[in-house]
Amino acid sequence: MSSAYINTNDHIKSLLNSKKGIKETINTLDTLSYYDFISMTGQAQYFLKNYQAAIDSLQKALPYRNDHGKAMSNYYLGKSYGKLNQPEKAHFHFLKTDSIYQVTKDIFPEMRDAYEHIIEYYKSKNDVQNQIKYYDRLIETDKIIDSTYTYVTETINKKFDTPQAIAERNRLVEEAKAKESSWKYSFAAISAILLVILGVLVAAFRRQKYYKRRFENIMSIERNRNTLNQTKEKETSKKKDIDVPEEIVETILQQLEAFEASQKFTKQISLTELAKKLGTNPKYLSKVINGHYQKNFSSYINDLRIEYVISKLKEDSKFRNYTIKAIAQEAGFGNTESFSKAFHKTTGIKPSYFINQLQKRLESS
Repeated sequence: MSSAYINTNDHIKSLLNSKKGIKETINTLDTLSYYDFISMTGQAQYFLKNYQAAIDSLQKALPYRNDHGKAMSNYYLGKSYGKLNQPEKAHFHFLKTDSIYQVTKDIFPEMRDAYEHIIEYYKSKNDVQNQIKYYDRLIETDKIIDSTYTYVTETINKKFDTPQAIAERNRLVEEAKAKESSWKYSFAAISAILLVILGVLVAAFRRQKYYKRRFENIMSIERNRNTLNQTKEKETSKKKDIDVPEEIVETILQQLEAFEASQKFTKQISLTELAKKLGTNPKYLSKVINGHYQKNFSSYINDLRIEYVISKLKEDSKFRNYTIKAIAQEAGFGNTESFSKAFHKTTGIKPSYFINQLQKRLESS
């Protein structure tokens, strides 16, 4: 009778009958029916909006009810906690309702409402996979309810009718696929970017290691008349096949030594001008430089200038404070760009890097 009053929405009469049933079960020591009436009291209290009283009764009866009764009790506990704005507890009990049903397959119409609450919860958490999972269970439950409880299908309060649930479920599946595809592309793009960054870092590390090695090589070279990267092959005891008389070769080489010592290479000078100063012709001078120093006139002059710059940087603290432009002018270069290119060609590193490393070396020592 109490259950019948619940179904006809006469909840006060349901509550009164449940209380009467509780008294009679106490008198007759009917413990099983006692907890059924306690649970029925909880349901009536829920409909009467006494949610905490409903929870108290339902929790008291829960351990003693059969599987179907536990599923119903958990359902109304979920509904009561939901009304008290405790969504996590409500969700917990709706999931308990579902877990019991998954084992017993004992369906009841309220299961549909439980799934709607579960879906709404996961929607609030943006959990697409669980939304899809419980849409599938909702759709399956609809099929069973429609065939088993034909007399109540028209009275069930549905947030989602079956076609709407199917459409929403399919939409979520398509969105999930699109996100997965997008994530794969994003992952590939991020991986490619990380590989590029890694490549840049490795290249930078190797470049710094190379620069450091080149710097150490420069610092270890003794101050002499040799250029930094190419040793002058001045072997006067051997004849060079440069089509210049030997006595002229010896004279030019001696004059070049004097020219280098005078540091007149720091001024703008051409092959013709130097040949005139040395009392020879440009053709002979060019052949001697090519044959004995293994370089052309321009490289010969630039290497002398770079050697001069490095020596000055090592010895002169004021010179180290010059700008690159001022150093280039001091060494005889027409502009900063030509100086930087010549410095890099001769040493393998940029002048700014050499100056910074040299300054650090001198400060640490």
